[in-house]
Amino acid sequence: MDVSPRQQANRARTLTDARATIVRELRPLGPEHVSLAQAASRVLAQDVIAGEDLWPFSRAAMDGIAVRFLDVAAATPDSPARLTVRGSVYCGDPPGHAEAPRCAVRIATGAPLPAGTDTVIQSELLRWDGEIVVVQRPLAAGSNVFPAAEDARRGETVVSAGTVLSGGHLSLLAALGHGSVPVFKRPRVAILACGDELVPPEGTPGPGRIRESNSYGLLAEIEAIGATPVPLGLVPDDPEALACKLRGSLDADALITIGGLSVGERDFVRLALERAGALFRFEGIPLKPGHPAAFATIGELPVFALPGTPGACRAAFEVLVRPALLRLMGRRETHRPTMRARLTTGVAVRPGRSRALWARLSRRDGAWVATPLGDQGSATMRSAADADALLLIEPHRAWLSAGTQVCAWLLSERPLLEEHRTPMLRLAVGVVGARGAGKTTLIERLIPLLARYEVRVAVVKHHAHADDLDLSGTDTARVAAAGAARTILAGPRGVVARAPAASDPALEEVLAQLEGVDLALVEGYASSALPKILVRRKGIASDRPQPAEPIIACVDDLQSSDLQPCFGWDRLDELAAYLAGRFFPGAG
Repeated sequence: MDVSPRQQANRARTLTDARATIVRELRPLGPEHVSLAQAASRVLAQDVIAGEDLWPFSRAAMDGIAVRFLDVAAATPDSPARLTVRGSVYCGDPPGHAEAPRCAVRIATGAPLPAGTDTVIQSELLRWDGEIVVVQRPLAAGSNVFPAAEDARRGETVVSAGTVLSGGHLSLLAALGHGSVPVFKRPRVAILACGDELVPPEGTPGPGRIRESNSYGLLAEIEAIGATPVPLGLVPDDPEALACKLRGSLDADALITIGGLSVGERDFVRLALERAGALFRFEGIPLKPGHPAAFATIGELPVFALPGTPGACRAAFEVLVRPALLRLMGRRETHRPTMRARLTTGVAVRPGRSRALWARLSRRDGAWVATPLGDQGSATMRSAADADALLLIEPHRAWLSAGTQVCAWLLSERPLLEEHRTPMLRLAVGVVGARGAGKTTLIERLIPLLARYEVRVAVVKHHAHADDLDLSGTDTARVAAAGAARTILAGPRGVVARAPAASDPALEEVLAQLEGVDLALVEGYASSALPKILVRRKGIASDRPQPAEPIIACVDDLQSSDLQPCFGWDRLDELAAYLAGRFFPGAG
């Protein structure tokens, strides 16, 4: 007896099995060279190695004079250093050299440091006596100088393969002489909507017909990740028309069909795909909504057959297709960021398959909560449109009471951005981990990397064991003991303001004092609701409770990590790019 193709198809046992099957069939697309002007948001295909130092020479950080440190090291108001000024150097000039000891050279900000000099004294600190410049106070050696190779040294990997290129990366590559870069090709994703009942959005549906909407949602999602959608339009439930459209899609890098997957007499998508040479890897996944979804290949072309009901189509796209397209693009991180949240209401689900619920996230009593939205049926669209999270419920669950903790996939940055802004501070992110794991080191290294994206950083460090920030006997301690409401220390290195507190100040009080910065990196406050970067180091364990969610990234030197996205200590430039791109789009 003949066995029908539908009976031959395998159903994926779990969502993990389905995703593993897809991953086995996919490889990142090949590289292509594009100009820097075309490389924004593309994924770098090969490591970029610096062919020269950046910068190749030391530069002045201030307008003033370039001097030998030894000539001014002992300068005092009573015994100033007197230097003869010989010449000047401006941006674009060759560096020249200092002619003799106790000579100085006028210099402009950014100009190359003359040979024989090592320090720049800014103009406002100078006194002139004719052609003699008088220096009345010493500066540290190397003051006001940008050293050579400050940004990169020849032979150093400056941008790693798999990095999503931002403006900061492109500026760096341009400065190193790269007019073009190797990037993974953008996948061309063909989209075909099937069904006699469908009319275009601008059309007037007749009796029993509806406007086609699924493809427009997928077009937006595909463009958002940087792939290129190729809409093939609508096709009726006709085997020949389907076959003709499919033949026109075989030069794409991926194909998505929508609808026509049921077992009705006029559901011809599977038959048409098989006639085009498709080999089905699985048909059906244990997910509601989205269970009819199938995956096939036509040669090396991946084919994703999605159900036509809107909620099911969108859920299957999120779970299966979006990660697959990101893999084709060479992206390291292919999954949505996740966090743990507690349900605000009880939910009944049918056990045996995973359940996807559209939800909104918010803060309640200091914790993240998730509220499932409206009707969660396969055919509904409003809940998916209003959601900023997708809750994935495990297949063994049947009833989840209010307060149950669930995994939420973040579809939007709205919850994190809105909950952690203050009027004078754009965002705060915690840096947490065991003592000795490297939290301060991470912050120290992140600050200059984020500066490339013009992200101004403040640092908050919680001194949990410091009862008195003013050491006994200091002037500030004496005036605080006398009852001063506030002390301000002012000097050449800046201003430090301190105010007494009756108890350990709340994080909100501390953040409210920050002005004129974009990002606060907060070391400590592990139980707060801040989005957090978890720092881990091999051999260092913590005896403290697990930091509160959400964990948005981790940094460690382990061989593998259960958290995504995760960055090694040699990939902190990518962490900076991830933070800038995620929270400060358009930065740099």
